[in-house]
Amino acid sequence: AVDLAAAEYAPLTDECLVFSAVVGDAPPADRLVALTAQASGEANAVVWVWEADLDDSGAPPLTNAPWAARTHWRQAVKLLPERRAVGEGEPLSLEVASGGGRDLAFALRDGPAAEAAPSRRHVRRTSRGVSAET
Repeated sequence: AVDLAAAEYAPLTDECLVFSAVVGDAPPADRLVALTAQASGEANAVVWVWEADLDDSGAPPLTNAPWAARTHWRQAVKLLPERRAVGEGEPLSLEVASGGGRDLAFALRDGPAAEAAPSRRHVRRTSRGVSAET
């Protein structure tokens, strides 16, 4: 876990929604997400956050997002299996594996992804995307 408010990192992609899930349903299927590098750097990790709407009351969702009210939860970080240099504007394919609903795994793959990730302008903020240490 990391506290993004205090961390030194350089985001290499825009935020995106990697998947949506409903508690009690089957875990989401693994997928490839199309991203575009917004900066050059070394991709070495994915920082992700979650958001849970626990009822229909209209109350704000429970989240570990850095822009939400601070809680004891921090943001999650997964190191990529292999570091990779990326250039600004480079198309990236991020493999997202749900691990049967128990453990998220991420990897950068060569070739185009089957679907583009919704940008933060179209969805609530739910992931920090691929990032690199500074």
